[in-house]
Amino acid sequence: MQRSAADVYKTQSIMTAPPAKLVAMCYDRAIMALRDTMRSIDAKDIQGRFNHSTRAASIIAHLWGTLDMEQGGEVAKNLSKIYGYAMRRVQDINMSSDKAAAEDVISVLVPLSRSWNELANWGEEMPMAMPKATPPPRRLPPQPVSGAAGPSGQPSNGPPQSSGILISA
Repeated sequence: MQRSAADVYKTQSIMTAPPAKLVAMCYDRAIMALRDTMRSIDAKDIQGRFNHSTRAASIIAHLWGTLDMEQGGEVAKNLSKIYGYAMRRVQDINMSSDKAAAEDVISVLVPLSRSWNELANWGEEMPMAMPKATPPPRRLPPQPVSGAAGPSGQPSNGPPQSSGILISA
């Protein structure tokens, strides 16, 4: 079976996207699935509601499962709470065709989506805005200073007691 040009493009954009863009894409897709869930609820399409809300739950579970609680600190803890809340509300959608639950989850995910999209877009612009990389600082060997006072307060003819001078290029 031959894939359409749109499928190839979508696969390529996912495979080459930077990490921030991938996270943004996950939020966007979860929001789309929840909006599709709401349309299915309005249409009284039980199977559609189930399929779309399950898709949203899978995406949220993926985001939740990829949190790095050790390195993420307080941000990861807060996101974990948000994802837990979202997963409980998605269950409410399927238990009682609760459209308000879908709206609640969307209202929580939209600001996160905006933030990640902004970060992803900022990252794309970064190479143009970033200055050229500067070489690491180099150390010059200590230079003797004639007449400089030594540790005893007396003039010293030897090198200063410092390990060198740090110069940024």
